[in-house]
Amino acid sequence: MISVVLAGSSAAWCHYPSAASWELILSALWAQYPDAVLCLIGKLDEDGRTTSRVGRAELTRLLALRSTIDCFDRPILEQLALVEASDLLVSPHTGFSFCASTVGTPWLAISGGNWHEYFFNGVPVYSLLPDPDRYPSFAWAGLGSEPLSVIDADEDGEGPRTPSMSAARIRADLAELLEAAEILIEKRLSYEQLLAAYFPRLLAAYAGDRTRVFSFDNIHEQYLA
Repeated sequence: MISVVLAGSSAAWCHYPSAASWELILSALWAQYPDAVLCLIGKLDEDGRTTSRVGRAELTRLLALRSTIDCFDRPILEQLALVEASDLLVSPHTGFSFCASTVGTPWLAISGGNWHEYFFNGVPVYSLLPDPDRYPSFAWAGLGSEPLSVIDADEDGEGPRTPSMSAARIRADLAELLEAAEILIEKRLSYEQLLAAYFPRLLAAYAGDRTRVFSFDNIHEQYLA
């Protein structure tokens, strides 16, 4: 079983992959793991709590794909149990996605939004980082940094999109995404090996500016000597 969180609660859907990009990702995951169930997790209910920036129409479209099941709007503990029972969580950077590490499930983060991945507790995390020269990332929204630029009309016809979540970026990194899924599910790299590969690439995304790289407990300092 693979759990998938389509979007977080950022103010705009343009900070996450489009439905067309998710169709590409989910279809590729199904082709690689034809026996897997893909659990789509999120929240649409408007009840005063945080909701996912994805609409019912987009969700219905993705549920038409093979092996996808609707796990939206279930109690949060039930959704967390689904993640715990999964071999992998795939999602962009969201608050809920950090919960995967608390239940021992490897996380494949489609990285490149406002924030880089910064919480690590011994559970493997693979951050799928975009090419920093083509797809600027990590604006640290809310902390005074310049917001991420937005393409007015992405090539997939699904409205504006940040370059790091554009259709072109998702296509460019799809092969690495599938390889990362295999690495995590098959436990081919250890937690330490994944971090040793991640932090130098993150530093490169910040053009070598170490002041912008951070992590809980300063774990990154062990890998950027």
